[in-house]
Amino acid sequence: MDENAFQILLSKVVRLIGKKDTVLREAISPHVRLIATLRFLATGRSFQDLTFSMRVSPQALGEIIIETCVAIRKALQNFIQLPKSEEEWKQVAHDFEEKWQFPHCLGAVDGKHIQIKNLRIPALVPSVFYDSLKKGELNIPLPEHLPGSNKTAPYVFVGDEAFELQDNFMKPYSFSVLNHERRIFNYRLSRGRRIVENFFGILVSRFTVFQKPINLSPTEVNAIVLACCTIS
Repeated sequence: MDENAFQILLSKVVRLIGKKDTVLREAISPHVRLIATLRFLATGRSFQDLTFSMRVSPQALGEIIIETCVAIRKALQNFIQLPKSEEEWKQVAHDFEEKWQFPHCLGAVDGKHIQIKNLRIPALVPSVFYDSLKKGELNIPLPEHLPGSNKTAPYVFVGDEAFELQDNFMKPYSFSVLNHERRIFNYRLSRGRRIVENFFGILVSRFTVFQKPINLSPTEVNAIVLACCTIS
């Protein structure tokens, strides 16, 4: 992140992360709080390691970094928003088709494993998005004619073989049933799906905190993920 981008981000979060001085000590400035947070996200260094360069205790860094991540997401929440109406979804589908030649596609979906140190989870927790999709709570447009065709098709998301096939979720044909037309379909779907894989690749490369186990709670890790996605 260059100096100009840093100053813009600081101006967005300064009111949310600024603290008042007390009789006992001077508050850590928003400038230092943001630097510490970005350094943690970019390097994945432990709070103990960051103490030497930031001159802030590990305990304070633990609070500062999570508070700042929450502030980043709150201040920039308009930068990442799920469409709320059918018209907004149709605009997404139009833009997707313009770029990837896959009609009626509302976006690509994938997952990313993030290791949390010393965490034991008894069961997998479904994502809010995927759960809302299955329940029909996303205001997805009704099926319409495909461009230049009299065939009606639903609006869909695309993903890989790991996902469940649904009315509004498409995945590639399995190799055992491929013919020429289905190979073309798989190629088109894979081209569109690759954008989310590329995003995760960029995310992990840019924020190396995700390249090793994170010694924080799931709630804190969630705040980190949202902040990183927001400023990517």
